[in-house]
Amino acid sequence: MRFFSALTDAATDADFLLLDDKYFGSAWDVRRTEILQQIEMIGNRGTALIYCDLGDSSGLIRVPALLRSRAYWKGYLLSDRSQYTVPHYGGRLFTDHYHRVDGVDDKKTSSSTAVPQDQLAKLHLSWGYGLTNHGLLANRASSLFSRLPMPILLNLPLQTAEPSGPRPLALSCRISTSHRRASVVHQRLRLKSLLGDRIPTSRVSPRAFFAELRQSRLVLSPFGWGEFAYRDYEAFVSGAALVKPSMAHLETFPDYYRDNETMLPLRWDLADLESTLSQALERPAATQEIARTAQNVYKYHVAAPEGRRDFAERFQSLLLKCRGVAVKQHAAS
Repeated sequence: MRFFSALTDAATDADFLLLDDKYFGSAWDVRRTEILQQIEMIGNRGTALIYCDLGDSSGLIRVPALLRSRAYWKGYLLSDRSQYTVPHYGGRLFTDHYHRVDGVDDKKTSSSTAVPQDQLAKLHLSWGYGLTNHGLLANRASSLFSRLPMPILLNLPLQTAEPSGPRPLALSCRISTSHRRASVVHQRLRLKSLLGDRIPTSRVSPRAFFAELRQSRLVLSPFGWGEFAYRDYEAFVSGAALVKPSMAHLETFPDYYRDNETMLPLRWDLADLESTLSQALERPAATQEIARTAQNVYKYHVAAPEGRRDFAERFQSLLLKCRGVAVKQHAAS
């Protein structure tokens, strides 16, 4: 395996080429035709192109890239793949839900592009952001790595807090509600309204935030730009029980979002917020067990040799699947 920062001839001299969607980024909006020509060039050279979409939402498939790829790897996928064959308002299942059910409209309307039925088999669940050490120092070290690429910065030990330790705070919920898209921020605004002034929800420094998490029994983590939030994994590190709108519509790897096992689920309308919080606080032993299970699963995938082996085997399995998928030619669109 070799890594490239540019789409050169050497990069395409391989059995498989994994192309990160972020390599093109916003250029899709202004250089679409040129990008599609580059992607088709890869296939013409006999290289199996795997398009990697590691965005933080289960929606928004880059359909032109999907049509021209051997496979499309995505970090979070809808369990019901047929949902991708219809467009969703706002590009996500949950933004579409709030538009239809609550009448939420964005100032600038957008929808996802429907995926052709015969292309669904190319969609494969890869991995999400939960394979990274999300501790306070590790977060800072990974940011530094972009400027000072020393491997040691990515290998700091995973330091976790004991779930049964002293936790004087019942709940933490630090969220931003300034997003420009109403359908994305709707859930957060509703949550903030329901919480009222019981707890502070404004943003704080990373150090203060982690200190609060380690003192909290519960962490509320609504959807953000996508369904997951870094806060989910920071809750696991900090030993607090994750309370989050249901993720049952998703497939993720690692499988961190198990109702009443690794998290406490909420309805998307948050009608059960008060009862869920009350029951969790009234049953401290059960709540601690959820926090402990989630932390152990996280530690397994991020720090244990067995978890690393599982990832390597999964990676190999994904590549082998790609060998059996026929390449289908499509006209430029």
